[in-house]
Amino acid sequence: MRKANVLTDHFTNVFKPYNSEMPDEEEQDLLHALETPVQLATPVKKFKLTILKYAIKTALKKPQDMTLSQEEP
Repeated sequence: MRKANVLTDHFTNVFKPYNSEMPDEEEQDLLHALETPVQLATPVKKFKLTILKYAIKTALKKPQDMTLSQEEP
């Protein structure tokens, strides 16, 4: 048997549909909310170009410490 078939059989046995105990109306509301487009992230705060340049320069020296702050370097 090919590996893909073995994996398919495994997933078929492991993942079973979940019987929802949620009322139909509430479930439909939830599905509608999931399909409604929303803003996924907060807007980017304004910052000065000098702060960005400093952050990039710092990141090139220490890649693990790349954070933007509102303070000028």
